Amino acid sequence: VYVAAVGHLWGYEGERGLYKTTDGGKSWEKLTSGLPDDGKTGCTEIIMHPENPDVLFAGFYHRLRTPYHYTSGGEQGGMFKSTDGGKSWRKLTEGLPTGETGMIDISIHRKNPDIMVAAVEADENLPEGVPGTGIYRSDDGGESWRYLYKHAVRPFYHGQICIDPLDDNYIYMVSRGPVLSTDGGKTFQERRWRADGGDDHDMWI
Repeated sequence: VYVAAVGHLWGYEGERGLYKTTDGGKSWEKLTSGLPDDGKTGCTEIIMHPENPDVLFAGFYHRLRTPYHYTSGGEQGGMFKSTDGGKSWRKLTEGLPTGETGMIDISIHRKNPDIMVAAVEADENLPEGVPGTGIYRSDDGGESWRYLYKHAVRPFYHGQICIDPLDDNYIYMVSRGPVLSTDGGKTFQERRWRADGGDDHDMWI
């Protein structure tokens, strides 16, 4: 079992990071080889390859809330990949935002796991054409990514993305302004469904 711990919201006390147990939860090991371990950057996402449990993807995120400020993102954060069951990790960077990143969510296409999508929080003031906050797609198992769509509706708060398990043309971004692609990410349409709350955070296919 793997557990992603983002850490205490209001301070840097407590545990944060990625943890693994091999005895059903009796004991836990913090995984750090190649992962951030600065006491400030926690883990918000851990996802396993549907056919190979040794292949894992993790999203790391530096955040801190104070009464007057919210830190959402840092240089140590980002997307990481392991091919040996979490023993070692490397940061994925090709096509992803440079500099500080925040919340990251990842979804793997079950029918063809080489296809992945991710929602990545980054600097929202980057120049036009520079990959920033929004939706990304990989067709080579996460080794390289391409920027599909800018979506910056409180990305630290609304951040879930899903790809249809059987048809990779359908990509869903869940948020206050939910978006849907029916052509694999070439185009996106906003507010294609309503939950009548305007505060959606999760979906299940």
